[in-house]
Amino acid sequence: MHLESVQDNSPNYVTMTSSIDHLNNLLNHYQSKWNHAVEVAEHQNIIEKSNIHNYEFDRKKLKPKMLSFKNGASIQVQQSLIKIKSQIDFINVSFNTIKATQRSYIKKFLTEKIGKKHFITEEHKHNATVNTDSVTSCTFNIRIHDVSNKKCIHKIVHALKKNYGAFNFRITCIELAHDFYNAPPEFLTALFKSIQFDADVQNIRIFRLKGENQSIPYEPIRLKNLLLQGFNIGVNDYRKDDVYYHFYFKKTDHNKRPLPHEEWRLRAEVRLSNLDHALVDLRNVVKTGFKKLTFTQLNDTATLEQRKIYSLYIRPYGQKLSSPILKNGHYRDFKRFICTNKNLNERLRESVKNLSNKF
Repeated sequence: MHLESVQDNSPNYVTMTSSIDHLNNLLNHYQSKWNHAVEVAEHQNIIEKSNIHNYEFDRKKLKPKMLSFKNGASIQVQQSLIKIKSQIDFINVSFNTIKATQRSYIKKFLTEKIGKKHFITEEHKHNATVNTDSVTSCTFNIRIHDVSNKKCIHKIVHALKKNYGAFNFRITCIELAHDFYNAPPEFLTALFKSIQFDADVQNIRIFRLKGENQSIPYEPIRLKNLLLQGFNIGVNDYRKDDVYYHFYFKKTDHNKRPLPHEEWRLRAEVRLSNLDHALVDLRNVVKTGFKKLTFTQLNDTATLEQRKIYSLYIRPYGQKLSSPILKNGHYRDFKRFICTNKNLNERLRESVKNLSNKF
């Protein structure tokens, strides 16, 4: 039996007189080569799954995907359609009361009436938010979580109107999310690389606990491992910026209670702050807000070098140019090798339409 030699001075075959040490050396050598081949294949698989163009979002075109490796080999991977669900994570609504009252009274009333606790703050004439229960006010803010339809909002509004004469309900902040089910962990990297950012976004990082902020690593395998360890991707600062992006594995509800395993999903969300819209305009606010969660992909005309860079390095490729380039009478918002992702964006528009129709 002829085998590849382990060393130049070692025979490349095994005979009846071969020593046990020689046989063990050959077996260890081939085990090492096998382990290396598996590691290379797994690494390449992570790279491929971290690219949005390796996913099919058109139901009619869904078919097995071929993954190619550096050594020329390729494998066929059966694709499943990623389920997408759009939702309102929460809205902040300001309102006025006819008479001054305390925040704690309103909170207690709603808890008894609705059967659910709500985060409420009061505002004063100088617009400073105060949390002291003994202070009275006529202007309040309420955060309403998991807004699935207009009924859950109207129930709260009706109770506040009836008991406090509440009026002038205004949307001041909204957090919108696309949830992706049946998607591999690497899909979160693909979403970050392809999401359409404005040119002025900043503070792009990964974070976990307080003080655990890091720059996003360039290598897909490193980012995947960090995300699996509980790190999140954040863009901008929700405390001061009008637009804040957040990418993460959704495994708990807003009270940090664990979700059933079948409800785990990947999430891309955007928070829009400093708004001032009438509550009755919620449907339009939802439609407009979700436009901030639009995605891009590699252009068909991208060169081999551009494709290689896109695959191997994690960067916000969907970020718009600070100075759009005029070409043939049209502005070009992105780098030359980036374009909008029509199939994914169409799927997302369908999901947003299903949600907005409930309001």
